[in-house]
Amino acid sequence: FEKLFNTIYYGGSYYDGLKISDPGEYDCDLLLVLPSYAKPVVTTETNYPGFVKIFLSDLEKFRKQPEYPKYYTDLPKLLEDDYLCGNKLKKWMESLLDKVFNDLKTEKNYCSFDVDDNKYYFKKTKGGPAFTMHVTDSLDNDKFFLDMDLVPCFQFGEGEWPRDNGFRQNTTDISSFFVVPKAPKNCQGYDKSGRYWRLSFQQQEQKIIGKRQSLKPAIKLLKKLRDNEKHVSISSYFIKTIFLWKVDEGDEKFWTANLSNVFMKMLKQYQQHLKEGQIPYFWNKEFNLITDINPKELENICNRITKIVNNIDRDPQLVQNYLGR
Repeated sequence: FEKLFNTIYYGGSYYDGLKISDPGEYDCDLLLVLPSYAKPVVTTETNYPGFVKIFLSDLEKFRKQPEYPKYYTDLPKLLEDDYLCGNKLKKWMESLLDKVFNDLKTEKNYCSFDVDDNKYYFKKTKGGPAFTMHVTDSLDNDKFFLDMDLVPCFQFGEGEWPRDNGFRQNTTDISSFFVVPKAPKNCQGYDKSGRYWRLSFQQQEQKIIGKRQSLKPAIKLLKKLRDNEKHVSISSYFIKTIFLWKVDEGDEKFWTANLSNVFMKMLKQYQQHLKEGQIPYFWNKEFNLITDINPKELENICNRITKIVNNIDRDPQLVQNYLGR
């Protein structure tokens, strides 16, 4: 792990300035880097746009390097026929975390640690690509005050930027990107699904969003509406993507308008995406982000948003009813 590990990237809504509630949840991407001797190659997939595979094209040559037996003997545990396997990475990462936890004091299935004479407790759960650390200062209740998602990722540079099968070129000055061990939902039964990795361009997206006047406040309002309506299938990333597409149109004056105007126009844009059943992935429009939402549920969400839009158009004061809770 020490040789593969590069750094931690602090991502998610809090660090993007898009958090709408108290900052009790944090995302920490553990960025790993493959040895260059192995010549990793990122390959795009036409069957699953938005996802890639990572093939170590010169693994045999790398095994002959002197540092391999000293530092990289665990690397084969992450591979499947010389392809990087996300399922194996998660299993390996969990084993490392378990070793750490086994060395810590435990009480009632919680690990404990001390900071400045204060005792804290935490336990680990897993979901998707993340291992979540739930931290509390008391075992007398189940109210955690901090959740931290640890996500193992691999980091690549500009030379491996996906350039075919519909992927967008990098227009920012940030060259590195991440791959996350998350396979497409519609290939979960496929015995080699662990070879698929979801791309993550968080750094570039943060740069694109920038400091436009009404952009972040409008995103927060739309997220607030989503939460109030309990539309749990609509992730924050889906909402952010709609705004990325709007920024891509190049109309900078749009974001200097009154926040209420920007919000309503983006709400209607959101409504249109729901009506069409499409929120294209910003980095590859062939990938529809909402393709896995049940069609009936999507229709119900669309109908509700349409009703809200119509009500606010008739009486703008009603917006407080939908956002004020």
